[in-house]
Amino acid sequence: MNRDNKGKFLKGSKPFFSEEHKSKISKGLEKAHKEKGYSKREKNPNWKGGKFKDVHGYFWVRVEDNHPYAYRGYVREHRRIIENSIGRYLKPEEVVHHIDGNKINNILENLKLLESESAHHREHFLEKTGFYKRFTDKKLLKK
Repeated sequence: MNRDNKGKFLKGSKPFFSEEHKSKISKGLEKAHKEKGYSKREKNPNWKGGKFKDVHGYFWVRVEDNHPYAYRGYVREHRRIIENSIGRYLKPEEVVHHIDGNKINNILENLKLLESESAHHREHFLEKTGFYKRFTDKKLLKK
């Protein structure tokens, strides 16, 4: 591989490993894992049930292999709960809003499905400005 005087790779230079070499390495690792008895998912002693918390505070859960919007076999738990309740996969542009603002409170009563990111921003604005409270108070006063 060719590098410039600062040690950076030059455009158009050949990659270090060929595709053939990469596939040999992959097959070799796969064979070594089988020989050593490494296991996947439930069979692995470090398996934690297919659920983890990301750096943003959201839980991710393991889903079936044919889920169209899974990232490396996982989706965010609040999205999965809404999917199960409405009986279909959520579209990528649909947003799930946590009503109480708590990202780990994923009970169905705390989740609200919104059609877009802009609707989600509008929801937060209305909550922040207290519009809902003022509107309901005025309605109560009229009765």
